[in-house]
Amino acid sequence: MLHAFTVNSGWSTVVLRPTNVYGPGQLPIKGFAIVPTIFRHLRDRSVFEIWGDGSVVRDYLFVDDLCALITRAIVDEARAYSVYNAGSGTAVSILELVRLCEQTVGMKLGTTLRPGRAVDVARAIPNIGAITKAFDWRAPTSLAAGLAQTWQWLRTTFPSP
Repeated sequence: MLHAFTVNSGWSTVVLRPTNVYGPGQLPIKGFAIVPTIFRHLRDRSVFEIWGDGSVVRDYLFVDDLCALITRAIVDEARAYSVYNAGSGTAVSILELVRLCEQTVGMKLGTTLRPGRAVDVARAIPNIGAITKAFDWRAPTSLAAGLAQTWQWLRTTFPSP
């Protein structure tokens, strides 16, 4: 639909397909948003369930980096119809993400492994080469720095019970 609109209108359309976006403002809602969910379990000292063996790998993109990229895509020259993957370029497993969150908070998280789900693809790492080339852009926020900012926001917004 967007492509047809672009061709028929003469306007430009840039589609950004972001990976797993996280950061301040993201609520720890059950079933969604793994980063604030891990932090909620750390804060509450409750057990975090991992589906499978924790080896599922994903790319996590800090929300401020995505916002900067959106701004850049808006103000940059028209590109007719373009589609780009938007990611940090760094992917980690669920177990690695848990360890990084533990380091951020300074405490150990209790985890339990559940049977894997058929819907969980083992590795979902986008190729960000096209967006890097088109916009000379790479996500500047490291996962560790983004997690620290996210934890600070969650800690002040949702204090321990």
